[in-house]
Amino acid sequence: MARNNIKFILPFLFLSLQLTAMTGDEAVGYFETMFSHKVAVFSAEIEQTTYSDLSDPAVMKGRLTLKKPDKFSIEYKEPEEQLVKCDGSRVWIYMPSMKQAVTQDVKDVKNRENILFGFSRFLSTLRRDFTNTITSSQGSENLVSIESVPKSTKPDFRKVVFLVDRNTWLPEKITVYYSETSFVFIKFSNIRINGAANDRLFEFTPPEGTTVVDALK
Repeated sequence: MARNNIKFILPFLFLSLQLTAMTGDEAVGYFETMFSHKVAVFSAEIEQTTYSDLSDPAVMKGRLTLKKPDKFSIEYKEPEEQLVKCDGSRVWIYMPSMKQAVTQDVKDVKNRENILFGFSRFLSTLRRDFTNTITSSQGSENLVSIESVPKSTKPDFRKVVFLVDRNTWLPEKITVYYSETSFVFIKFSNIRINGAANDRLFEFTPPEGTTVVDALK
């Protein structure tokens, strides 16, 4: 019986040692390589929860599509419809219930370290501009948690934590911390890579009757 127990335990011990031996920069390297060389389009259902000191958690659900090098689309369905579009040159946020669209030229966005502005490009900066450590596998040997803390004060966040599948090197969860009690948690499901994504998906034309607001004014 004891011999069988040893056989059962050893594989888990081996996996634990493998995870311990991997450095944060090495894990980031695998993650970056996946998006730099194998993923041109990333799409997934998302559940985004925003935690703030000033209000109760706010949950939004929708679909995210990223297309290299710098296009993205978020179509929120819950709790109400909202669109976020970037065609690489201009960003739009459209709220149908308010008949209002806020827009800004990408070059005028103050903090382009935002992870949505070219996700693979953002990942390519992690080993250079961030201190990366492996924190926890979250109870599964197939997942690795990478904590990335910026070395400078340039980004508007304190750290990012990526929960990544060690088999595919695709993200399951991303948490962006602005403080220890103020953060955005994004969970991904039904992930697809390199599916069809026509450039029209990332474009936006305000419907008739929409009030357009310049974010800089």
